[in-house]
Amino acid sequence: MAYCAKIYHFRTPKGNHEVDFVVTLGDVVLAIEVKLSHEVSDRDTVHMHWLADMLSSDKICVKAIVNTGAFAYCRPDGVFVIPFGLLGI
Repeated sequence: MAYCAKIYHFRTPKGNHEVDFVVTLGDVVLAIEVKLSHEVSDRDTVHMHWLADMLSSDKICVKAIVNTGAFAYCRPDGVFVIPFGLLGI
């Protein structure tokens, strides 16, 4: 069975929550934020966590931030941090 991923930008009508990219593929949702900083703070992850909380329980939400840092790692809250350089950009 072939799956087709779909990509969206997410923003609530009042602009309270925004996620740069939301990729869906079957039961998996990938929330991606892009930051032009080498540091990632808790503030950068708020909207992705909110989106994950709003999803139905049958969805798996993977959260990632693409930034200008030097190292890839997974934060204690489960958010993956991926430098642009690792993407070949």
